[in-house]
Amino acid sequence: MNKKNFWNNLLFTAIGVIVAGLMVPGVKADDAASLVIAALVLGLLNAVLKPLLVIGALPFVVLTLGLGLWLINAGLFYLTSRLVAGFSVSSFWAALGGAAVVSFTHIFLAVFTSTRVKVTHQGSVGPVPPTVHNPDGVNRLPRGPGRGDRDDPKDVIDV
Repeated sequence: MNKKNFWNNLLFTAIGVIVAGLMVPGVKADDAASLVIAALVLGLLNAVLKPLLVIGALPFVVLTLGLGLWLINAGLFYLTSRLVAGFSVSSFWAALGGAAVVSFTHIFLAVFTSTRVKVTHQGSVGPVPPTVHNPDGVNRLPRGPGRGDRDDPKDVIDV
């Protein structure tokens, strides 16, 4: 992960924690400093601990069709509240709601701030060249550079 992605993820997490504090009953922060620290701690836990938890719980994640990731996120959100003074989550249900809000906020911000160029699929080769209708009834691509200029019968692949 490059530095820009790291800072974007941290910013998105911080915004998600703020939104969760405003929307989810049971999630609150005493001041802005505790929100920033909570975002840093949650970002650190997501970077270090979450991959290990996902690998360890992979069968559960697969069996729950990905809902296990939500439980992992909720656990990390709850752990963040235990590690950061001034940031509190009152119950596991509040942690589930907070994790969902942080995840959806993160997805929303990532989609709408993406700087990637969107490429539409127009075929892997480009426009389809016209086919040549031969008297023998077999349609072939026209000859030309890169299209088998030689008329050697050994170059033909029979299917």
